[in-house]
Amino acid sequence: MMTKLSSLDELYDAKAAIEQLKSTEPKLHEKLIHVVSLTRQLQIQYHYMGCLLMDDDPCNHTPTYVKSSVLELYHEEIERLKQDSDFAYVQQLFINHQKVGYPKISLLVLGAKPEKIKGSTIIK
Repeated sequence: MMTKLSSLDELYDAKAAIEQLKSTEPKLHEKLIHVVSLTRQLQIQYHYMGCLLMDDDPCNHTPTYVKSSVLELYHEEIERLKQDSDFAYVQQLFINHQKVGYPKISLLVLGAKPEKIKGSTIIK
C-alpha cells in the first residue's frame, strides 16, 4: 500500500473538479456518489473501487471478507457507472488528480473538506 501525501492545493483542485462535474453532469455525479457510498457501506477499500473504475489491476486490494454474491452485485454497480455515456468525465477526474489518490478523491466526492483529509492520513 502506498500512502499519498496530498497538498492542500491539490485537494482543493480535486474538490473543484468534483463540483464542476456536479454542475455539468449532475446525473453522472449522483451515480458516482452512489458507487462511492456503496463502497463505504460495504467497507471495501476505495483503492479497489478506483482500480475497477480505471481498469487497473486491483491486485492485493481485492476484498476477501465480502461474500462473492455481494461482490458480484458491487461489480454490477461499478459496471453500471462505467456504461454511462459520459463516464469519460469520471475517468478524467481520477487521471487529472492521480496524485491525490482514489481514497481521498472518494472522500471528497462524499463531501469531506480538503482540510480534514490533508496530510498523511492512511485511507485505503
